[in-house]
Amino acid sequence: MKTMRCAPWRALISACGTGLLLLASCNYFSEMASPTEYSTIEFSGKVLDSATAAPVPNVRITIETTTLETDQNGSFVFSDLTTGKKKAVVEKNGYFSIIDSVNVSFRTTKKYFYLVKNTPPIIDTFFIVIPSPFYIGDTALFVFRASDSTDQLLYAALDFGDTAVSFPYLVARGLDTISHAFQTAGPFDASLYLSDISGDSDMALAAATVINNHRPHVVNQTGNAPFFATYISRLHLDLFDADSNWKLVFIDWGDGSYDRIYELTRAAYVDTIFSHVYADTGLYPLIIRAFDMNNALAEILGSVEVIHPLPPQVAELFVMPDLIVNNQPESLSVNIVVIRANYYVSNIIWRFNYAYNPDSARTFSTTYDSLSGRVVSAGTTFSLTLPVVLFQPDTNDVSVWVTDAAHIRSGLKSATFVKQ
Repeated sequence: MKTMRCAPWRALISACGTGLLLLASCNYFSEMASPTEYSTIEFSGKVLDSATAAPVPNVRITIETTTLETDQNGSFVFSDLTTGKKKAVVEKNGYFSIIDSVNVSFRTTKKYFYLVKNTPPIIDTFFIVIPSPFYIGDTALFVFRASDSTDQLLYAALDFGDTAVSFPYLVARGLDTISHAFQTAGPFDASLYLSDISGDSDMALAAATVINNHRPHVVNQTGNAPFFATYISRLHLDLFDADSNWKLVFIDWGDGSYDRIYELTRAAYVDTIFSHVYADTGLYPLIIRAFDMNNALAEILGSVEVIHPLPPQVAELFVMPDLIVNNQPESLSVNIVVIRANYYVSNIIWRFNYAYNPDSARTFSTTYDSLSGRVVSAGTTFSLTLPVVLFQPDTNDVSVWVTDAAHIRSGLKSATFVKQ
């Protein structure tokens, strides 16, 4: 590591959960060859109210074994002979905010800083933001503010902890961000390195443990249940995250079919059920990918077992002459009683087939869909009048089958009409 020019640095650290901001500066004097020759580090800071930015007086701060108290201006001074990691505890109204120098966990009240001797004069404030701390995700946003009295450009290297390094990264003076999408859950120890235009390298000014926590949250996935449609998989999605906008939900049903739902909002798609009709039974790998507006990806892998359902069932089929002219039936009346129909089916297609065989040489059949679109429930009775102008004075068979919305065909029901 290269040595640094002597200059002050400041780190602005939000004390999580207490409504406090700890504004600190570290002043050092000269470069030394070994740790035993380090000069005294004077660590001075100020405690501010995070809402009003007003100084907070008479707040106790414990750094290692030393207890300090802010003055009427919210300021304090701490001196130490060693560099390295320090832990600070800020107390307000009986609540403690812990500040130390190793990792950042946004599931606790911990924030961290380093007291280091050889820090270049290029950092004004630095903080790390990882949105949506309570849900699984994989994008971290690192935010920092860089300043230099010479207004020089800076180089930043951010080691994300998963072998990915962002370097060199040219940073202008002022607030800047670096974001990174993690491919797996972690945790990852991310560290930021900065250097000024002269190329002097800095120690890691901050570190963070990234446990993937910024991606869409997909829960409550269900496939077939015994009372669900055969060949139809119902996918119950509860899309929930701190973000209010969604870019895309991509559903791979595992049979070569895909659904893409664009420009979603959380309000519109909480507790949403998606359905898919499979062509056959089997076990299908199901993949759900949800993207938010920041392209953060959530992926759920699963499988859906598709089984044959209980098809709609026809209990009775009555065929009788309907209109007789000169002892010849001109039409037939077909009455059907349904004893079982799946509740989720809103479109039952009835196909009626009748055939005649006047001479064993040929058979003629036709199909009627005149009752398509009916909402069917158990106990429903249907009647249909069929023309029989083609019937011959021998035996004729009339049959019916039922097809539901998933195109599942029920067992055949048939009756024989003998022309009088």
